[in-house]
Amino acid sequence: MNKTELEEYSRLHQHPLNLLIHIATVPIVYVAVALLLLSPLLKRWEIWWGVAVALVVYCVLMQQFGHRLERVSQDPKKGVLQRTTTWLGEQFVSFPTFLLSGGWTQNWQRSQR
Repeated sequence: MNKTELEEYSRLHQHPLNLLIHIATVPIVYVAVALLLLSPLLKRWEIWWGVAVALVVYCVLMQQFGHRLERVSQDPKKGVLQRTTTWLGEQFVSFPTFLLSGGWTQNWQRSQR
């Protein structure tokens, strides 16, 4: 993720509730993906797979709600495939980079003024 992409991500994630939603839901996505990958190895795998899918749906809906709170909205013209790949990239690349670079903390502090 380059500096321009990180700045754009920061610009799209400034509302305090959206920041809290992301800090809470991204780790849930990691758990859900682990469950999806491990569910075939577990007894009653269908239940675990269903739990994982439900967690992903919950996180998608919560993050969509958070994004609607932002003054600057994301590009609504994207198709389903592009939205899906963008969302996955946000979970595994963009948000961790934003968090570890200090962007999340900076935006949180700015939002509290």
